[in-house]
Amino acid sequence: MKIGLKTYITNIGYILPAKTLFAAGAFDYIEIFLVPGKSKTGISQWIETGIPLAFHAPHSYGGFNPSIKERWQENKKIMQEIADVCSSHLPQYLVFHPGINGTLNETIRQFSNLLDLYPQLKSFALIENKPFVGMLGEQCLGSTPDEIRFVCENTGLGFCLDFGHAACAAVSHKLEWKNYIEQFLKLNPSAFHLSDGHITSVHDEHLHFGKGDYNIPWFISKIGKNHTVAIETEKSSKDSLNDFLEDTVYINELVKKEV
Repeated sequence: MKIGLKTYITNIGYILPAKTLFAAGAFDYIEIFLVPGKSKTGISQWIETGIPLAFHAPHSYGGFNPSIKERWQENKKIMQEIADVCSSHLPQYLVFHPGINGTLNETIRQFSNLLDLYPQLKSFALIENKPFVGMLGEQCLGSTPDEIRFVCENTGLGFCLDFGHAACAAVSHKLEWKNYIEQFLKLNPSAFHLSDGHITSVHDEHLHFGKGDYNIPWFISKIGKNHTVAIETEKSSKDSLNDFLEDTVYINELVKKEV
């Protein structure tokens, strides 16, 4: 199992500690969250670390919302920057969100057109499942297995399973969480996101492992040893990754038990 550090491209204070931890074998890659207007100039310093990279595209809070027709021109502009970054460094994968407060048909239309404009992204672009309720009360698309399946089948996008998002969505839809996640697993995700949280909450909390009540060992058992998982827990410092290191130790201990 390959463990990833999740961070924003602007969090340059993590570069030195990341290089140290990577050299020590604490993790295997970095999932970089791209920020519109800053990604083209900011990516070089991450490439220079020599650490394998994956990318996470901006989401609706960053201006990229493919579910709204009126956002098309802005979405296309952001996608151009994403494509430019991917041309400077081929990522392990590239994650997108389906959008908020719009329609799934519009999401499919826009992604189909965007991937036609930038076909070089097709082989590694993934769609991520979302909670039903966003942090600001917005309605997120892609909270059900059927919605994710519909997007994948009509765009050619692969799938990134976020366990916390799926657990939150199960609460919103009043369904049993374990069976709900099993339905997502049937879509053959090629990458995973993982953090702790509370199994009765509709909101994604990004807690450190052991600070919530998610069944993290069960999640790990479903990932399998040949996949990648980005740890999405919050960090308490802008220039230290000590809490992230604790999370990697926690996960690696669980992985050893699985082996």
